Amino acid sequence: MKARITSTQWRLTRIALGTFVGVVIGGFIASLLFNNINAYYVLGALSVSILLIIINVISVIYKKMNRNDNDKHDVG
Repeated sequence: MKARITSTQWRLTRIALGTFVGVVIGGFIASLLFNNINAYYVLGALSVSILLIIINVISVIYKKMNRNDNDKHDVG
């Protein structure tokens, strides 16, 4: 079951969102421990996560279009 979940086409998006949530939680804990509130780590994690999600969406769309083109050629 675990191999099926990690081998989906949206794996990169799940990793990006999980990383972002982990950075936010870790930063929140660190800010509580050290009394230093700094949002730069959240902004950095957000920008990287958005970039990974965009790359994954483009990849999924490209693969879907490529698969549809191959299906049209196989019919002929």
